[in-house]
Amino acid sequence: MTVWHLKLFVDVAELGSISAAAAKNRVRQPSVSQKVAELEKHYGVLLFERLGNRLHITESGEKLLDMARDLVARFEFLEEFMEGEHHRTRLRVGATLTIGSSIFPRVMQAFRSQYPQVEVYGTTNNTAEICSKLMKNELDIALVEGRVKDLELISIPMLPDYLVLACGRGHPFFSQETVYSHELNGMEFAMREQGSGTRELFEQYAAEQRIAFRTVFEYNNFDAIRQAVSVNNCLAVVSARLFEDAARDGGVRLFRNEGADWDRTFNLVYHKNKLINATIERFCAVLEQFQHQRGTAGVRMYRLANR
Repeated sequence: MTVWHLKLFVDVAELGSISAAAAKNRVRQPSVSQKVAELEKHYGVLLFERLGNRLHITESGEKLLDMARDLVARFEFLEEFMEGEHHRTRLRVGATLTIGSSIFPRVMQAFRSQYPQVEVYGTTNNTAEICSKLMKNELDIALVEGRVKDLELISIPMLPDYLVLACGRGHPFFSQETVYSHELNGMEFAMREQGSGTRELFEQYAAEQRIAFRTVFEYNNFDAIRQAVSVNNCLAVVSARLFEDAARDGGVRLFRNEGADWDRTFNLVYHKNKLINATIERFCAVLEQFQHQRGTAGVRMYRLANR
C-alpha cells in the first residue's frame, strides 16, 4: 500500500467515479480500478459498492476516507516543502575564536553581499569544538587557525597570520625594544582555553625554549584577554590582528618572534567526504580576496628573540 493508492481512493470517493479520478490524475481507468482493488485486498474490506451506474462508498470506506485525506494532505505538503528545499541554498560556516574576532565578520559580509540568495549560518568556537561540529556534519566548512588532528578532515592553508607577544603600558617589557625568550620565565600570562590552536602553538614553543610561564587568567573571550593585558599587566600571546587598534593607539606593545616560530595560517577545513558544491566554491573564491590583506599594516612590531 502506497500514498498513491490512498490518493486515488480519495479522488474516487470525492468525485464519485473511477473515470473522473482517472481523468484528474491523467491515468487510465483500469489503473485506478486496480489500485482500489489492491487497497481492498490489503485491508480485507470492501471500500465501494456499485449500485446501478454509481459507486457508493461503504462504511469501512468512510472510516478510511478521513484518515486517507489527512495522510495524502500531509504527503503533498511534504512534497511541496522538499521541493522548496531543493531550490534552497544554505551554507553553514564555522570559525575559531581568533578568526571570529578578526577577519571572519568581513569575509562573511563580503560573501553575503555577493550572494544574497544564500542562507548563511555562522558560529565561532575553539579549534577542538569546530572540528567536532565538522565531524558531526553540523557545519559545511570552517576557518581554523589550529592544527587539525582528525584524519577525516581536510585542511587547506588560506590566509597568513602570526602570533605576537602583547604587553600593556604597566608591564616592564613595554619600555623594551627587544624581549628575549628566557625573559618569559616566571611571567604571568592571560591564556586561551584548552582546545585553542593559539594556546597549543605557544605551549609547543614554550616547551622547545624551556620556558616556565605562569597562567594567571584563562579566557575564551578576547575582550577579557585585552583587559588582562591592559589592567592586570599580564602578557598574552595572540594573533596580531586582535591587538592592531590598541597597538596603533599606543596602549600595547607587540613583539613578533624573529624566527617565525609563531607564523601560521588560517586554514579552510572540511570533511573529506563533503561534497564541494558551487556554494562552497563561491565562498572559497571570496576568501581568496582576503589572502593579501594584512590587518596589521602600519603597526610597529618589536622583536622577540629566541635566546
